[in-house]
Amino acid sequence: MNSDKKISHGLDYLVYETRQKLILIKKSDKTTLNISMIGKIDHLSLDYSNILLSSGSRLFINEIINPNNLTFFDFEKEITNVRSEFDSVIIFSGDDVFVMGCNSYSRISQIEVEHLFSPVYFYSNIVAISCGLSHCVFIDREGITRGNGNSNTGSLGRTEFLRLDSAILETEGIQMKDVACGDNFTILLSKEGKVYSSGSNICGQLGIGNNESLYSFTPIGLIIPTDKFKICCGSFHVLVLSENKLLGWGSNYLSQLSHPDRNYILSPSLIEIENIIVDVYAAPLSTLVLDEIGNIWICGSNEFTNNFNKLTKTQLVI
Repeated sequence: MNSDKKISHGLDYLVYETRQKLILIKKSDKTTLNISMIGKIDHLSLDYSNILLSSGSRLFINEIINPNNLTFFDFEKEITNVRSEFDSVIIFSGDDVFVMGCNSYSRISQIEVEHLFSPVYFYSNIVAISCGLSHCVFIDREGITRGNGNSNTGSLGRTEFLRLDSAILETEGIQMKDVACGDNFTILLSKEGKVYSSGSNICGQLGIGNNESLYSFTPIGLIIPTDKFKICCGSFHVLVLSENKLLGWGSNYLSQLSHPDRNYILSPSLIEIENIIVDVYAAPLSTLVLDEIGNIWICGSNEFTNNFNKLTKTQLVI
């Protein structure tokens, strides 16, 4: 479930397209900067230091500190999606997936470098992929789940420290449809709509009703329709949008779940908003919601309002 709006936010910045303008906002002091457009933008994302834009088969990268300084990479086929998670960049081009950016624990490439400065081929026929702080999980068209990176916290459904090379993960033969990764945990959605989790659970981010970590993928008792949905993770919280209902669990220490209890939300909890939700985005320590009118709502750290207790509508409309 994704809107056709071009918007992305990270730890310190928010960027969006409106009226054929690209707007970059620094969250802490609300500094706003208009960025020169490259023409039609197909996809937009933001990592810790760059704005990522795609147009046709070309990927553009803007440095945030100098956003009008562009570099670009060309692909053989049209780019159908681009996004950044935990400073790793994922590019879908035709049936192939390419990656670049942070490669800690070899989570996106077996090349022995900490950072990939240009795109490299990752895998083909992927339907879903997500990167965490030290791991990466992806699902192929057959519903088989694979993973790379550090599994010592159980984020890859393993009990030992491993650096996996696209190894098949143990899901008891269950075919998966989608995946979202946080710092050191993973959320999976099966083709039947069941939600599974594994990994670190210090903030209740596994949604199982307690703080005990898991080292195998375990159903959390939540079933959602698999036709229109979205699952995304911050560092320690999870968001699920389905049938215009937004659920969240995990850390609420900075009110990133808009819950009155400023602690840990151990099970899926409803996040209420007065308008119909069309999309949701999780940054490491905050949550952004887009409603049907184009209003941007936000809660968590470095938000635009002084109300840290609940999801609050900003003055921004796209």
